[in-house]
Amino acid sequence: MFSINENGWHKTGNMAASDVLEGKVFNDCIHGHMILHPLCVGIIDTPEFQRLRNIKQNGVVYFIYPGACHNRFEHSLGVCYLAGQMVDVLNCCREQEDKITASEKLCLQVAGLCHDLGHGPFSHTWEHFLGRFNKHWKLANTLVVLSSTAKDEEIEIISNNENGIDVDKWDYFLRDSLQLNLKITFDYRRLLQFCRVAPVVDDGNTEHVCFRDKEVTNIHDMFLVRAYLHHHAYQHRVCQNIEIMMMDAFQLADEVGFTVQIPGDPRKYRLSEAHENSAVFSTLTDHVFYSILYSVDPHLALSRSVLNRILRRELYRLVGSRRKTQEGQSYHATIDLVWPNK
Repeated sequence: MFSINENGWHKTGNMAASDVLEGKVFNDCIHGHMILHPLCVGIIDTPEFQRLRNIKQNGVVYFIYPGACHNRFEHSLGVCYLAGQMVDVLNCCREQEDKITASEKLCLQVAGLCHDLGHGPFSHTWEHFLGRFNKHWKLANTLVVLSSTAKDEEIEIISNNENGIDVDKWDYFLRDSLQLNLKITFDYRRLLQFCRVAPVVDDGNTEHVCFRDKEVTNIHDMFLVRAYLHHHAYQHRVCQNIEIMMMDAFQLADEVGFTVQIPGDPRKYRLSEAHENSAVFSTLTDHVFYSILYSVDPHLALSRSVLNRILRRELYRLVGSRRKTQEGQSYHATIDLVWPNK
């Protein structure tokens, strides 16, 4: 065990000194050998975090791209690592009194590590499923591990609402493109070397994480990669179709009483209620798909049939779509789908 203060971390228990100094090395397919702090390792070695091993990073994209079998687990490790790397670069060009302290750096790494703990089965598909019940599930903001006096530029390292450039996106762009075998061009290592904290005149000289002007082409490539991944994977028409079918199956199961229960709690939770209890929610992974698929409960027959159709590629077919206008703006309306005649 250990504690942290403004001077960094301090050993307080029986942890070996070598463990505290060296952390643990993870061999990653994107970043190579990553050394993570013992506190991060302690979080990783918990059931709540290990649950991320069984939640697909790209949800139903795996049904389209066989290589999209990576999970939220490795992505979270990558974000943790990159957060520490960016802090080190930013500190290199700052005065001592302006540097991010060791404890602040560790808090940022923990925030990066834990930022996806709130994902449900099949990642964003779960959020869309709960939306059918008017329950808007939002991931917990793990940046609360930072103090209330955290600087804007520190938060922007993990989640940048100013310009959309942060280490979370860097990792999933790189990881998703590798697993999906989609070629990308932007060089995150170069961007990392040319990031600095600087006052922004248009924002009242508030300090933000900024990048050299000569990196504009590299940044442009980064956003092209984002659009490319959305077009070819995240919003692929077949992915959207399968997601609708999966939500239909979950909803059918929920309506006939498919429940989740944990030891010590007599209450049984429907899928649409599981998020109301953190202990119950922490047991939900992509296995829900197979729990329904392999169930022998006759009430789940219709739900099972929809999931079987996904596996047999008997997908819904488009019968029509239309565009509506609202206040002079065009937007895509809901697509009507029907089951194929087979």
